[in-house]
Amino acid sequence: MAHGLRLKVVAEGVETADQLKSCGPSRCDAVQGYFLHRPLPKEEVADILNRNRLDRGARSAIRV
Repeated sequence: MAHGLRLKVVAEGVETADQLKSCGPSRCDAVQGYFLHRPLPKEEVADILNRNRLDRGARSAIRV
């Protein structure tokens, strides 16, 4: 129904491989939960994003 209304669908609380499998691309646009990664402080998230941006040749850094 959400996709019919052109809304994004996010599955929260994904903790197992089976739960992730049930969130296929036709059902969910994004997933989050402990199965993918533990919660991080915003500084650590910025560091990870900046490392990925640098690996891809981005010029500006993300600041928190």
